[in-house]
Amino acid sequence: MSVPFTVFDETSNWADRALFNEIYDAYSERRQAVNQSFKPSKIVGHVSVDVNDWQEMQNFIEGTVFSWTNHDGREAPGAWSDQGENPPQFTLSTFRSVAGLHPSGFRRATRWTPGVNDWTDINDSMYEYGISQVDDIRGPWLNVDMQNALSALKHTGPLRFVTDRGDGETDTRIASAADSDCATAASDQNTAWSSSVWSRTDFGDLYKTLARIVTGITVGGERRRWRWELNNIPVANPTAIDVYILIDSAIPGGVFEDIDSLGLVEDQLYLQQSVNAGSSGSSSRGGESEGDWVGNIEANPVSLSSVGCPIQSIVGARASKWTYVLRWQFTRSN
Repeated sequence: MSVPFTVFDETSNWADRALFNEIYDAYSERRQAVNQSFKPSKIVGHVSVDVNDWQEMQNFIEGTVFSWTNHDGREAPGAWSDQGENPPQFTLSTFRSVAGLHPSGFRRATRWTPGVNDWTDINDSMYEYGISQVDDIRGPWLNVDMQNALSALKHTGPLRFVTDRGDGETDTRIASAADSDCATAASDQNTAWSSSVWSRTDFGDLYKTLARIVTGITVGGERRRWRWELNNIPVANPTAIDVYILIDSAIPGGVFEDIDSLGLVEDQLYLQQSVNAGSSGSSSRGGESEGDWVGNIEANPVSLSSVGCPIQSIVGARASKWTYVLRWQFTRSN
């Protein structure tokens, strides 16, 4: 669980090295979350109002906001289940809004008259905006803006350096039967399903449940189950993980039906699993030790579906894509 940053007010020593290190250490954690290098705390005697430090942190944030999920109003596990696409990443504009920064960026000041100017007002006339400059006045607005900016960096979506075995943990189970009499074909298919087994399939859909009665008469059922795995996750901090599959329609010519009554909605994300962060970071998550199967259901989909003799129909649901959100557990965050 994150600890809030120290609150700054008129009595705060905004140049205090320990208070500065709260921010700098939080910056280092977020660097590592997006696979950048660790930054050590500043040593005794370091000038905590060094413009280079503020420029470094501000440039990092504005350069990496696109790697972070715009979590505005959606911080809870499974919060993206009603979306039809990957959770959106920040733009500079949406990031500044969520962080409570000025729309033009970080506050800068080249003049400040205490008692006249209100440094807590991001719109005060004392301010300009952008990356800190050498001749700027240093003041508590630097600390507050950086605390707010770092606190807004909470979640990341898929990252290029994190690898997965998305399609490598997929199994298929199929059974069908044909007869000129539909009822006989249905009975034979149910018998065939009872003796069918899961077999590894390394391509195609992740999740599928399908039932069909077609000319012939052929009665068939098919299932696919899938289990996620992620590797090369940065380990500086623990992270909770939400895994989603994107629900498509059934096969071409079929009608969408949530045969397994999972609460699937066509063309929307479905929360497949949400796992806790744990007490420490781990580079590998999911798989046999932690990942749940989606679609690991033994029942014959024909028996659960709306299809029935003698009407010919194809119904079912499928998912061919997946995504995830890493919900980072940083040491400090407001």
